Amino acid sequence: MSSYRVAAIRVLRLRVKDKHAAWLCDLAREVNTVFNYCNELSGKVFERERRFLSGFDFWPFLKGVTRGDCALHLPIQAVQEIAEEYARRRRNIKKIRLAWRKSGGARRSLGWIPFSVTRNEGQKEVTFGSCN
Repeated sequence: MSSYRVAAIRVLRLRVKDKHAAWLCDLAREVNTVFNYCNELSGKVFERERRFLSGFDFWPFLKGVTRGDCALHLPIQAVQEIAEEYARRRRNIKKIRLAWRKSGGARRSLGWIPFSVTRNEGQKEVTFGSCN
């Protein structure tokens, strides 16, 4: 018998209170910015070197994105998770560049923020990034 691991994905549908909507929209805009940066960087590296970047290869380019005057408000773990998700999607679709993620307008992309839910003694704690 062959043994393989089945990954279960659980989708949480939560109602977000209005006071948090603007904050989550800002985070989704920053996620789109990182995703688009990875898309542009991957295209430039493919033109120069004819190779695709993996999720790990993006890390040196995203090193100081959460520090400085114009820093993102996302934790670095979330930024790394976005880069890995970009590499995973590009590898599955088998294209050089993916569609540009838009943050505004009528045809904007749906907001996506990587987070994990952990349980501590019966309480739920939401954290950004992966908790593997």
